[in-house]
Amino acid sequence: MAPLAVGILTPAMLNTHFCFNQRPAASHWVSPRYSNVQQTADRFANLPVSVFLHAEAPVLLTQRRVVSVFEGSDVQLTCSLRDNYLPVNEITWFNNQGVSVQDRSKYLLLRTSAWANLTVKDTDVMQDSGEYRCSTSNAVGGADINVTLVVKKYPMPPNVTLVRVMYNSQQRNEVDLEWTVESQGDGGWTGFFLEHRWMSEKPNKRTRSNDSQVLREERASSQDWYINIIQDPDARIYTVRGLTPTVTYQFRVTPVNYRTIGYPSAAKTPGTI
Repeated sequence: MAPLAVGILTPAMLNTHFCFNQRPAASHWVSPRYSNVQQTADRFANLPVSVFLHAEAPVLLTQRRVVSVFEGSDVQLTCSLRDNYLPVNEITWFNNQGVSVQDRSKYLLLRTSAWANLTVKDTDVMQDSGEYRCSTSNAVGGADINVTLVVKKYPMPPNVTLVRVMYNSQQRNEVDLEWTVESQGDGGWTGFFLEHRWMSEKPNKRTRSNDSQVLREERASSQDWYINIIQDPDARIYTVRGLTPTVTYQFRVTPVNYRTIGYPSAAKTPGTI
């Protein structure tokens, strides 16, 4: 153990374990347990002393050693000193590749002398899962603590079945859709993709010169699905408008759960009223 600081004796210091570099005369030696603290402080005021503390390497703590989060979310990893140790170097974080997170847009680092919290933004299953390391040191030694981040995919949405696909008028330019969702009590979806595609045109119908560019492009790429996004997970009916009366379409519904796309329903062509 070595002296760590030289200063002036104060009443507060009498509550700290210390000894003098050179012991005073026996008649003036006092113990930290001296009954009259103020009198002792007055007697040795302005006397240089060397304070001896129990020097230790720092110890780091974290709230959770394993953190789980669904992909696309931001997540915070915590790291702090266990006690008020000797002055330590800056607390630093290293990512799951062992690279410092300093000045990287992927991360947000909030830090004081006693703690450092790391936020991993827009988490990705493949990119961000793994062990992150918090590190610091002082004159005695260093300390590290690992935090494991587990980024999970959202569960696959339940299957969807189209139960009604029907033109709502003789004009054949609008179709009403209705569908059901399996295992509705479990949740697990956030919306739907309502898709339709052009299949064929009625016999003896030809493309006229004044057909819209949109229709010509639709016919040229008849295998493409055109998507209407429904962001309401409770939706069960929808009307598709702006259809071409002479064209036969197919429709299907696909459930979506955040970034996970489920299986599309069986495609159906609309019936007539």
